[in-house]
Amino acid sequence: MQIFCLGLNHKTTPLNLRERLVFSEDALRAALARLGCGDGIGFVAEMVILSTCNRIEIYAASSQPAFSELEAFLSETRNVPADELRPHLYRHKGSDAIHHLLKVAAGLDSLVLGEP
Repeated sequence: MQIFCLGLNHKTTPLNLRERLVFSEDALRAALARLGCGDGIGFVAEMVILSTCNRIEIYAASSQPAFSELEAFLSETRNVPADELRPHLYRHKGSDAIHHLLKVAAGLDSLVLGEP
């Protein structure tokens, strides 16, 4: 099993696109329910969505490469064409994904340093 992170943030994506991608509370519930109903990403065992005004990140555990599936999931759930998303996305896997998550959790990758 490997950890994957697909995301975008204030460094990679203009505000007008980030605003279209943010998950409201209801949209987040619907996206997570979709995964729970078997309509989700086939071989992704677990998934977490982090959605703030300055970043959208999807962390997933999978035994197979999952970046294209995560990209399609984000595109479909937010109704933004994948071709529009792709240039702004970053991808991390394994220890790089965990290192990135720790930087985000510590506020070291925030618009305002130290901000959660």
